Amino acid sequence: MNYTRIITSIKSELLNPRHNSWLLSHLRAISVNHLFQTLWFMMMIAALVFLLNIISWLKLWLNQAVDNVQSKLWVYLYIKSIPSQEDRITKQVFEMTKELEDRGMRVEYYSREDAFNSLSRKLPDVVESFDKYGIGNPLPATMYIMFQNSQEYEVLKEIAQKYQPIIVNTLWDNRDEILVKQEQRVVNVINLGNATTIISLWLVLFIIAIIVVFLLFIIRIKFYGFKDVIQVQKLLGASYWQIKWPYLIHIAIILSIGMLVAVVMMWISWLITHNSLVTLFNMWLLDLIGVWIDDVLLGLILQLVGIGVLSIVVGNVFLDRLLKKI
Repeated sequence: MNYTRIITSIKSELLNPRHNSWLLSHLRAISVNHLFQTLWFMMMIAALVFLLNIISWLKLWLNQAVDNVQSKLWVYLYIKSIPSQEDRITKQVFEMTKELEDRGMRVEYYSREDAFNSLSRKLPDVVESFDKYGIGNPLPATMYIMFQNSQEYEVLKEIAQKYQPIIVNTLWDNRDEILVKQEQRVVNVINLGNATTIISLWLVLFIIAIIVVFLLFIIRIKFYGFKDVIQVQKLLGASYWQIKWPYLIHIAIILSIGMLVAVVMMWISWLITHNSLVTLFNMWLLDLIGVWIDDVLLGLILQLVGIGVLSIVVGNVFLDRLLKKI
C-alpha cells in the first residue's frame, strides 16, 4: 500500500462517527487494562526523558567550557605611538588586522583612548593617581590576537615580523615554550570535549531506543490482553488500521504524560539546585549552558515529536507482525 492510500484510509476512518465512537471506547478499555504495569512503564519513560535532558545539558555546558578554554590562546602586541606618523601607523594596523583575520584569527584592537577608558572603569583609583601626579595617558594602543593552534601562531609570527617597525614588544622565544604548554592543555580539553560528544550521542540514542522498547512492551501487553477481541474484530472484517489505532494513540498518550512528568522533575530539580548554581558559578542554569528558556521549550517539543513519530512508526510495524500471528 502506498502512502497516498494509507493517508486516504486514515482520513476516511477518522471522519467516520461510528469508528470514532468505537475507537474511544476501545481506547478506554486498553488504558484500564494492566494499569499498574502501564504506570510503571510511564514513570520509567519519564525518568529516561529526564536523564536524556540532563545528558544534553551537560554536553552544552561542556561545549561552553571548551569554547572558553580554546579562546585562551592569545597574544598581545603594543602599537607604537608617533604623532607625526599616526595615519601611517593606523593604516598598517588595519592591514595587519585584515591579514590576521583572513588567516582565521580573531583580532581585537584598542586605541590608547580605548585602553585608558577601560582602565578608568576597572581601576578608577589608578587613573586618579595619574591625574594627581600629572601623568597623562601612559597606555599604548594594544592589539589582542586569538588563535587556536601552533600553526596559526607561526603564521602570526610571520605577519607580525612584517609589521615589526610599528610594534613595541616582540614575540620572544621563551613564550613559545609557554605557548606549547598552554596549547597542550587546550588540546586536551578539546579532545575531552570530542570524546564526550561521541559518548553523549551514543547515550542519547541508547536512551531513545530504551524508550521505544518500553513502548513496544506496552503494546505487546495490551495487545495480548485483548487477543480474543482482536480475533473477533478480524472476523468481522475490521481493517488493520482500525485495530491498530487505539494502541498507537495509547502509546502516544503514555509518551506525552511521561514527557510532562519529566518536565515536572526537571522543574523541581531546578528549584533545588538553583541557589547552589548561582553561588558556585555566579549565574543560573540556562546562562551556564548557554541557552534561553525558548530553546529549552523547543527542545522538549522536538523530543516529544521525534520520539513520538519514531515510536508510532516502529509500533505500527510491530503491530502488523502481531496481527499476522493471530
